Amino acid sequence: MTFASSFDPLSSEALANLGTHYPTLARSSPCHPLETDCHPFRITSEYAEIKDETPRAE
Repeated sequence: MTFASSFDPLSSEALANLGTHYPTLARSSPCHPLETDCHPFRITSEYAEIKDETPRAE
């Protein structure tokens, strides 16, 4: 395996590794990685929404 293939978003192995570190991905229903509704990196926006709810000092 090459270094680059470890980060290939279309690699099932890479997605499995992400699932290990990000349980939300593991719970996602399986589908094509490029489908908009279930893109593996949608978790980024989920975390962004959680982060946006953090109280801020005015």
